[in-house]
Parts: sequence; structure tokens; C-alpha cells
Amino acid sequence: IRFNENHKAVKLSVSSTVFNYDIIKTNNLQFKDIKPAWEDTRFLMDYYKLLRKKIICYSKDVSYFYRKTENFKSTTNNMLENEDYYTTCFENGVIPLLKEYEDVPGYVQQKILELSI
Repeated sequence: IRFNENHKAVKLSVSSTVFNYDIIKTNNLQFKDIKPAWEDTRFLMDYYKLLRKKIICYSKDVSYFYRKTENFKSTTNNMLENEDYYTTCFENGVIPLLKEYEDVPGYVQQKILELSI
């Protein structure tokens, strides 16, 4: 897909993404420490910004197995109970990302709206 044209199709899970290592290494792309969440989203947004053709591929024939921990103490299990979740994500993730664009791409706007819902 051309992700500048199909905003809703962009997925933000690094664990189900295959990356071009040369892009990551050449640009020294690293995960930013954004707690309690949004590290994956920020990494992928930074990666997508570096793609020259703005085209990504998805396979409909992929399985993804998500395992929840038994103690239910993971960030994913408890993020909505964390009072600082939205504040921290916006202050440390969304706002710094938006400041890097003169014209914010539609796929970035879409993902920020999804976070807000």
C-alpha cells in the first residue's frame, strides 16, 4: 500500500513487522524511552519517515500469537488503568513527533486519533 494514501491501513506493531536493517543502521534508528507506552509507535513512525517510496506491504496470510502474562502486570494489560498513560504518551510521544513535521502526514494524524479514542 501507499501509506500516504491509505492512512487506516498502517499498522503499528514492531513485533509483526519486517524491517530493512540498512535503513535502521544507516540512520541510527533506536527505540525512544516513552513510558508507559508508545515506544513501538514512535519507532515505526520514525522508520516510515525514512522510507523513500512510502510503500509498505502487508500479507493476509500471517498469524500473530499474542501472549498475556499470568500475573497481569504487563504494561499492555494495565496501561488504561495508569492515570498518566495519555498524558505521558502525548507529552513524550505525540507532541515531540508532531514538532518534527511542517506538514503532518495523514497516516500520522490517523494513528494519533486512534490513540485518543
